[in-house]
Amino acid sequence: MEIIIKPHTRSGWKQSLTRSKSLKKLANVKVADDSVHSTYLMNWADICIDLATSVVFEAIRCGKPVLAADYLHAGRSAAAVYMPETELRCRDDVYQKISDVLTKGRDGFYVEAHRQRFISEMLDVGGQDVLSRYVMLLEAMGSGTK
Repeated sequence: MEIIIKPHTRSGWKQSLTRSKSLKKLANVKVADDSVHSTYLMNWADICIDLATSVVFEAIRCGKPVLAADYLHAGRSAAAVYMPETELRCRDDVYQKISDVLTKGRDGFYVEAHRQRFISEMLDVGGQDVLSRYVMLLEAMGSGTK
């Protein structure tokens, strides 16, 4: 198993874990460069662990297992709210859920009704063609009409 850590993309703020000398000595752990886009990593990954960002939403849409590491931060991830089966509450959950995916595969990881509700209410609100509707909104705001 190989683990790739993608630091937060916001400039000036990096997780202290990415500077850990002991972590960098592990042969199966790498820290991705800023130039590596998150989408490429998600396409490559078998499992994604999320710290309450929207970066993994496309992985959820594709049915790729996403684990919401809510125990590592003070907030609550949208993934865990909509899909409680994704929530990690402790380190034991990390081991168990990854082990389950590795032994059973990713089929059945999500409760499909939960995933579909997430997609409907978080990603496809108002229909699947979100980008064109967003462009129309920006154009209307630019012209002074709504």
